[in-house]
Amino acid sequence: MGLTPRFYAYLAGGLLLLPLIALDGVWIWGLAAYDAALILLAAADLATLPGRDYVALERRCGKVVFLNRELEITLLVENRSSCALMVRAADLPPPLLGETEAQGNGIIRGGRSRELGYRTRAVLRGEGRFGPATVRCHRPFGLAWRQFTKDIPTPVSVLPDLRDIVRSVPGRDTLREGERATGLPGVGSEFDQMRAYVPGDDPRKVDWKATARSRHLVIRQYRADRNREVVFLLETGRAMAIPWGVENRFDAALTAILTVARRALDSGDRVRVFGIGEELTSLPVARIGRDFPRLVRRMNHFVPTDVEPHRLTLYARVAQVLPQRALVILFTDLALVPQDRLWFSTLRLLRVRHRVLLVHMADPALRGERSSVPGTPEAAASFSVAGWFLEKERRSIHVLRSEGIRVFKAKPGRMAADLLRQYTAARESGWI
Repeated sequence: MGLTPRFYAYLAGGLLLLPLIALDGVWIWGLAAYDAALILLAAADLATLPGRDYVALERRCGKVVFLNRELEITLLVENRSSCALMVRAADLPPPLLGETEAQGNGIIRGGRSRELGYRTRAVLRGEGRFGPATVRCHRPFGLAWRQFTKDIPTPVSVLPDLRDIVRSVPGRDTLREGERATGLPGVGSEFDQMRAYVPGDDPRKVDWKATARSRHLVIRQYRADRNREVVFLLETGRAMAIPWGVENRFDAALTAILTVARRALDSGDRVRVFGIGEELTSLPVARIGRDFPRLVRRMNHFVPTDVEPHRLTLYARVAQVLPQRALVILFTDLALVPQDRLWFSTLRLLRVRHRVLLVHMADPALRGERSSVPGTPEAAASFSVAGWFLEKERRSIHVLRSEGIRVFKAKPGRMAADLLRQYTAARESGWI
């Protein structure tokens, strides 16, 4: 409770009697009577203000919002008393929606309610809760106010921005539930048919037992696999928390994973996600399109940590866990990964049985530092360090490609769309 600015304005108005007091000291009693009457009126106003039970407060907002999107939040204030009230409501959004306190005000007649809304923007991904909301009310011409605080722990989830994901997944040419899974001829492990040898066919596909029985060359024809599995390895170490464009590497990788996962599920492929950190975090396999919202929710709990991921051990465990041939997509920065024989041998374990696509999330600042001749000692040092990292990156890409591992150089702001094209091309060419 407290006094309104109107009370202090009236109190300051009493100073107009000071010239009269200077002329005649009797006027000081008039000033005292004026101040006493003002204080009594303020006390009476405060005593007759409605209590907590006569002011109801409710928050209305969506429980799910996408990153970098605006969110409209409404505070519904109900005046259950018989007199009009001047209401000022203050809300405390979670840090995910910014640090500023939101406010709104207006006059509410007796027995009526009013919506006081404000807008905010999601700036961080994750789960959060609103803080307490506060309502301060007084009469339109009142001298005192009363304040109430109500704890409304409304949960809110800030998910990666999925607008581009929805646009990128077509409504046609996808395998729907109940449709026949027909494969296309190509590189794959599913047997299609036996047919006569045609000049130009791969001699390694000749079936010698069938050739001996039929006395002419017969080859085994395979088709591109259906119901394949797309496996994402998402590192959760401190390198993924480094800013990368307008967001950090982790959030960029998360958006790219969800983009490809949506297309894969609608195309009849299964999706599995592993978090590579101190331990191996495995999410349940998503099999159909209806599993996509659940996958988004579970991945939203992934956060980067300050611990360096145990790549060697956990990549080997992934190779043992996967039951069948799959497309393995892993996200990392080759400039920050220890380049040694154990690292390459671990990736070779994945490559022996699976198709591996490594998404190299390079730091764009390295190439920027090498683009101009340094003019200061500090710039020369940065120029030299950037050159060392770029040479390390170049050698790593050369070795990985010689091992049969595809390396995709990602760029900030374009990784999700470019990776989706890589996945689509791999399916159409029969590489997976």
